[in-house]
Amino acid sequence: MVSITRLKPVNRHLLIIPHIKKNETQSGVVLPEDYQPERDEFVEATVIDVADDCGKQFSPLRYGTIDSEKKVIVQRSMILEVKTSDRSHHLILENYV
Repeated sequence: MVSITRLKPVNRHLLIIPHIKKNETQSGVVLPEDYQPERDEFVEATVIDVADDCGKQFSPLRYGTIDSEKKVIVQRSMILEVKTSDRSHHLILENYV
């Protein structure tokens, strides 16, 4: 069995780590399982890798050395989660950055 340590993005996608805040309540109120709290439309993310066919404006994200240089704002609803046997990877199309 092959283990994927890091997914390689293709087709104008970026591999990211989204910075999603957990909505936890301290009040102890029980909510229905299907309850979805209001979420921000955009979230900050750190870029891990960039597909080779992404626009030239994304080149600095591929080669940046400082984490603050690799931060982007993405549309939360367009983040794709790819689950493998041992990990979850998050991808976003360059149009949604």
